[in-house]
Amino acid sequence: MERNFFEKEVDRIATLAYLKLSSEERKEMIHHFEKMYKLVSILKEMEIDNVPMLIYPHEGAKLPLFDDIPEKGLELIDVIQNAPDSFKEYIRSQSPIKEAKLKE
Repeated sequence: MERNFFEKEVDRIATLAYLKLSSEERKEMIHHFEKMYKLVSILKEMEIDNVPMLIYPHEGAKLPLFDDIPEKGLELIDVIQNAPDSFKEYIRSQSPIKEAKLKE
């Protein structure tokens, strides 16, 4: 593929994306396009006719599974005592809605 093609493509994409590229950035993008083209060209040469399609990358992998063993959790009184603010058996916290409005 000739370099002129990559230059035109970089210019076209920059125009579509409303980007103003400096001459150095333009050269760098052209270089990246050339590298991507070389990679795809190598991949196109590979023989993949007899390779089964993989739907999930972990298909057939042996994942370690652990038994779910129920355990006794903390007592409610201990949780409430460790909370910074509480009301009866509930833990009070700041409103996330108020915090989100403050950030806007």
